[in-house]
Amino acid sequence: AGLLARPEMQPLISHHMARVLMSEAVDCYARNETIARAWFCSAMLIAAVVEGKMEVHRQEPKVPEVVSHWVREADRNLGAALWQWTSCKCLEAPKDTSPWDNAKAKSAQLAKEKKWQQAITSSEAVLKIFEEAAKTESENVLACLCCRSPECLRRISHDRARVQSNISLCHFSMGDATAALHAADRAVSDDPSFAKAYLRRALALERLGQPAWAAADAAVQCAQANGEAIDAYVAIRDRQKTSSVSPMTPSQRH
Repeated sequence: AGLLARPEMQPLISHHMARVLMSEAVDCYARNETIARAWFCSAMLIAAVVEGKMEVHRQEPKVPEVVSHWVREADRNLGAALWQWTSCKCLEAPKDTSPWDNAKAKSAQLAKEKKWQQAITSSEAVLKIFEEAAKTESENVLACLCCRSPECLRRISHDRARVQSNISLCHFSMGDATAALHAADRAVSDDPSFAKAYLRRALALERLGQPAWAAADAAVQCAQANGEAIDAYVAIRDRQKTSSVSPMTPSQRH
């Protein structure tokens, strides 16, 4: 990092150079990992300086944590680090891009077995994994490099909506419609295109004696848009009092 403070290095400190060095790292990866790792680390450092996250003119430049973390990751698995920081399709995605998959599947299985309280406890543990993963991805911000964190954050929201939907089902099945509604609302917030989240909301509202037609209609619309079977959603919508509330607009779904 200290080398970047030298006058002769100043022309290299640019968004363009950071991207060039990252491309060189990808190009070298299959031939020489040592050189590729050097290019990767250099690209990360230059990106940090360009974006004001690191001051190279200090006597002892402090390397930001996002760079330190990914330099360590590059030492452990350079291919995974390069995949995270480039959009190159020639790199294979690491197998652990969704570390919550096993825990999510376990909580879903408990819900299928109607072990409601166990499923809720298990699902809440999955939500903590999501929280940590989202925090990590949110910190992976070096705008001049093509990071996959936005893609990862979208995947977290998508999967978290499914977990919240299961939590809603569990609370509803245990007779707590209020908790079911809150979980359904969080599912809708995480994925506004998720039909089952609106279904959970509609069922909870119905149980609470509140207007549910708008939520049920949103479920039908989302299911149609996603190419899903709509019969179950239509049946729930049809039993609502259509005169009590107007259809939910897209802006109201959030």
